[in-house]
Amino acid sequence: MSFLHILYLIALYPIEYLLEMIFSIISKMSGNTILSIVILSLVVNIIVLPLYNRADKIQEEAKDKENAIAPMVKHIKQTFSGDERFMLLQTCYRQNNYSPLNVMKSSVSILLQVPFFMGAYNMLSGNKLLAGVSLGPIANLSNPDALLTVGGITLNVLPIIMTLINVVSSFIYAKGFPLKTKIQMYGLAAVFLVLLYQSPSGLVLYWICNNLFSLGKNIVNKILSKRKKAPAAEHVTRAPAVKNDKRYKAVFTFSCLTLAIYTGFYIPVLTVAAAPEEFVNLYSMANPMIDIIDSTAKGFGLFMLWPVIFFALASEKGKKIMSYVMFMLAASAILNSKLFSNDFGDISNYLEYKDSPSFTLKAKLLSLAVTLGGIAVCFLINRFGKYVAPVICLSAAIGFAALGLTNVGKISAGYKEAEKSTTSKAEFTFSKNGKNVIVMMVDRAVGPMVPYIFKEKPDLAKTYDGFVYYHNAASFGTHTNSAVPALLGGYEYTPEAMNARSDKLLPDKYDEALKLMPSIFTKSGFDATMVNPTYAGYKWYPDLSVFDGMENVKAYSTKYSYLPDETKEIYESEHSEVFRHNLFCYSIFQSAPVALQKALYDGGNYNDTRSVDPSRMISQKRNGNSVAYGHEQTFMWEYYMVKSLDQMTKIDDGSGNHYVYLATDIAHDVEMLQEPEYEPGNTVDNRKYDKNHANRFMRRGEFMWMRDAKDYKHYQCDVLAYTLIGRWLDYLKEQGVYDNTRIIIVADHGYYLENFPEMLQHDEIGTKLDGEAFAPLLMFKDFGSHGDLKTSEEFMTNADTPYLATKDLVKDPVNPFTGKPITDQGKKGTITVFHSNNWNIRNNNGYVYQPGDWFSLKDSIWKKENWGYLGNH
Repeated sequence: MSFLHILYLIALYPIEYLLEMIFSIISKMSGNTILSIVILSLVVNIIVLPLYNRADKIQEEAKDKENAIAPMVKHIKQTFSGDERFMLLQTCYRQNNYSPLNVMKSSVSILLQVPFFMGAYNMLSGNKLLAGVSLGPIANLSNPDALLTVGGITLNVLPIIMTLINVVSSFIYAKGFPLKTKIQMYGLAAVFLVLLYQSPSGLVLYWICNNLFSLGKNIVNKILSKRKKAPAAEHVTRAPAVKNDKRYKAVFTFSCLTLAIYTGFYIPVLTVAAAPEEFVNLYSMANPMIDIIDSTAKGFGLFMLWPVIFFALASEKGKKIMSYVMFMLAASAILNSKLFSNDFGDISNYLEYKDSPSFTLKAKLLSLAVTLGGIAVCFLINRFGKYVAPVICLSAAIGFAALGLTNVGKISAGYKEAEKSTTSKAEFTFSKNGKNVIVMMVDRAVGPMVPYIFKEKPDLAKTYDGFVYYHNAASFGTHTNSAVPALLGGYEYTPEAMNARSDKLLPDKYDEALKLMPSIFTKSGFDATMVNPTYAGYKWYPDLSVFDGMENVKAYSTKYSYLPDETKEIYESEHSEVFRHNLFCYSIFQSAPVALQKALYDGGNYNDTRSVDPSRMISQKRNGNSVAYGHEQTFMWEYYMVKSLDQMTKIDDGSGNHYVYLATDIAHDVEMLQEPEYEPGNTVDNRKYDKNHANRFMRRGEFMWMRDAKDYKHYQCDVLAYTLIGRWLDYLKEQGVYDNTRIIIVADHGYYLENFPEMLQHDEIGTKLDGEAFAPLLMFKDFGSHGDLKTSEEFMTNADTPYLATKDLVKDPVNPFTGKPITDQGKKGTITVFHSNNWNIRNNNGYVYQPGDWFSLKDSIWKKENWGYLGNH
């Protein structure tokens, strides 16, 4: 990050951010882009009106002072020369409190226009809200207007109209000013004409509105100035200037500093430090601290630089008011983020919530009450506590800076961990004459969706030749950290069993589970391949070194290895831009009163109005339940990986025995897909298909509820997962290794989608429960098994996986770490399952799982009476 870029973030970005946010919110409220441009111009001009009025007064004062000494300066220059003239001019300037640098004051208004022009230019150029919008004969506001064609030459009319208005406004304003000032203003009008001539007509329309506002202001000011002129004979007595207490300046400065540190540094640091590996740009392996520097610069620009400029140009009374406002704003930001930074569930590495946040009326009213109360207290402190307010503000600024710095180490540690992670394409072997076993873990694949998917795609039933689908399968947790150990290691690694062994740390027990099956198989003459062993080493990105020293075991972490090279290049450049935009906006969102949070969050878009080619988008944007643009970056990693299963499968003519564990997040990091192909698309539009095929969610009189985009995305990505895996199964058949391969396709857990009403508990057992979260996929095909997909209602759990994998292949398999046998008996009677949203392995890594909700379950996930609530502990 260059020094010039940091200057841009401090000086120009705050203006762009405010313009973009206001424009986006107004557009959504009005539904009319043209009206939004007009309102944006009006709002901005009203906000900066005091600034421009003060600038005009400064220019007027500079002009009056220059005119007052002009005769004396002229006389000195005509009469004297050399050192004598220089000394006399300096004496004249000093006696009249004038400096030649005062000539800069005559350019204050012009200088103020430059950053606002650049901000508007950057924001409205390439703005997606202008695309395709027409205005009378102008077909598209995102292009130049091209209204006239003369002799084969196309003329843009709006920039000419803009310039004429600018010239008239300058003529009225500059009346009575020196010639050089007039030349400056007319020259600036010409510069704007050149700069904006080929610009989008929407941008020119915005600047026309600005010029009309400026013209009106100049006319009104000229009329008022004539009325206020006092008769020459009268002596005008001016009211004494308001003497400003220095403490108000201190309160203002320290409040600005607090806001800058809190929103630009403190919140971003805490956000990234919570899971730093997740925010690393893996393509360039960039340190997230660069993103923190970016947000800090933005915070200082928005809450220090520009407020200080406004403060410097304000009147003494205005400065006092601004000190109150900034003090109250700082208090409001801290109170709202600390008391109402709602937990809206899982959030992506682009700070978009997986579930749409719900901003309740109760939360809005409580937030408003707290905000108003905080404002009242701040007013009283600032009014009567002479030195209390500055001390509070300075202490807050220092405190939040210190707290932020204490978390920087976590970010650095997470970055170093990500740096150590490896990524490569995987390779495993299946033999034609030996025994092959594969456990394919499809993270978050929802088991109960299978019958509906196979109803819509009946050909899959033949593809999954010889498979048994377990319709009544349960998991022991609802997140990977608590659910996958049992899948990997069996019933000794359920959350309850893990907690019972409280003499060992969770990371050690987790790695035991991960190494259990490869240990058993390799000791029985198999080789083992581990592809994407989730949380290996209890790290966010698998630490493959946990398999060091294990004979005949290979391990791979594929991440983005299967992405096409051109896609990697796109994602590398887009990652930083999207994340940096969202990080600072997320901080503002967290600091705002709840009533404003929905508008600031903007469905996870954070009012980003850039026009981006959908093929370059790394965070899919949706419009309702059936329309979407772009892609989810991590989904595309998994899509290309699963699509390449045939490439990573090497067929051997020998009689070797092979065990493979392969995990994929294709059903976890989901995006909306194009139906009925169920393939990713740059632009997805399923409105017609969804309307005409709503009955695909009805089966045997039972309806699977599909209420929102989250439901559709998970269903679609599950369909795609079975389709791609099915193509690989066909490949195994073609290669002659299908019959001698045992295949287990299993999920670690289901998901809280509330698709199945018979699984919902609404406080009947003492708390809310959606059994679908404990309903993982479980499908099994044994050696030589054939026939269309069969459905079994036998009660199973994903902890049966080690037993199913080793059955009849390994004699009396035992856990190599505890010596206990591998069995399927752990589900007999009543099992205990666990739910906690504390899925972050960086925090939940002690000897036992941190507290959560515990449930009992007997025999069936489908019967409400078979569930019981055991409490939170």
